[in-house]
Amino acid sequence: MLNAVRAFAYVSGREYVVPEDIKTLAPYVWAHRLVLQNGFINRDNKEQIIENVVAKTTVPTEDWTK
Repeated sequence: MLNAVRAFAYVSGREYVVPEDIKTLAPYVWAHRLVLQNGFINRDNKEQIIENVVAKTTVPTEDWTK
């Protein structure tokens, strides 16, 4: 994942990774690693599950007020 998002950022003209890079690539990088107990599930369903999880996950930020 790390190498994929770094390459994606570079191809996008940046020398740094942003959270949107991870959100964009997560379904493609992680779908083949997801094993569901329901038996045979096609790749599209796995990508959709990952997209839902990523969409519900908040991006961590620094809280400098503490």
